[in-house]
Amino acid sequence: MHEALPSLCCDVLVVGGGPAGSSCARDLVRAGLDVLLVDKARFPRDKVCAGWITPAVVEALALDLEDYQRERTLQPFDGFRTSAIGHREVHTDYGRTISYGIRRCEFDHYLVERSGARLLA
Repeated sequence: MHEALPSLCCDVLVVGGGPAGSSCARDLVRAGLDVLLVDKARFPRDKVCAGWITPAVVEALALDLEDYQRERTLQPFDGFRTSAIGHREVHTDYGRTISYGIRRCEFDHYLVERSGARLLA
């Protein structure tokens, strides 16, 4: 049995449900437009890349970090440690969060869901 397709009539068709497409769709929905977001994959989808976001990304996408981390991975990084056998450890502490570790499958799915657009995948 086939799933019923959503109506293809819309004010705006956005192709690609990654961070750019879903953020664009969100802004258009907030402006009162009927938006259909199309992606070749179903969400959540595997995405083995870009497992980091910066505070600038958090601000640009107006992410609610408390909401995001309730059911998703969000690992703040404020420094790093590295070492090699026979050498001393190197440690850097920036004193503030410089990036967040995320899982792209969760991140993209979150952005698509919060966009408010209709999804066709």
